[in-house]
Amino acid sequence: MDNDGHPDRISGTGGIGSDLAIAFGEESGFAEPRTTGVLLGSSREAGEEVMAAVADFDGDGWLDLAIAATAPVGGDDPVPSRVAELRLGPFSDRGTGQRTHELDLGTTFGLRVVDFDDDEHPDLASYRYEGDGVYGTGALLGGGEDGLSDQDERFSDVDAPGYNLPRAGPEEHLPPSASDRFHPACDA
Repeated sequence: MDNDGHPDRISGTGGIGSDLAIAFGEESGFAEPRTTGVLLGSSREAGEEVMAAVADFDGDGWLDLAIAATAPVGGDDPVPSRVAELRLGPFSDRGTGQRTHELDLGTTFGLRVVDFDDDEHPDLASYRYEGDGVYGTGALLGGGEDGLSDQDERFSDVDAPGYNLPRAGPEEHLPPSASDRFHPACDA
């Protein structure tokens, strides 16, 4: 991931992005895993959730880092994520990429590498707050020059649960992870 000649290890890829960690390879093995908060590269604000997903979204052979930092919902209106970026790899152990592109993720509470359109490029699913108690799943398709497309409504979904029904979380609404398809497990 950082182009230093040592293999790196990614863990926590099947969840909603909050458990993702990367252990960068060194001469003597693997360094302490870098969590999403460290990969964010700036201080986490009070109560903020940080999620990340790793895949070669732009198809150049290097893994890229999609990362978002979102404050908790405090009312009816969505508040955009403070950070919503695609950092094109190779990237450093602090999450700095070769180039950075802003992503349209809205108020995001989950990220996952998926395959919406059954092609050779990984896609990014997001679970987001739309406002007025409505949550939805967003879709950004991989393979574009900048790595990910704008929101693709063909694969997006909105969940309006009703007044007294509990909110289903991102784990229940995001499509299944396709991380294994786009970066298979290694022996390292």
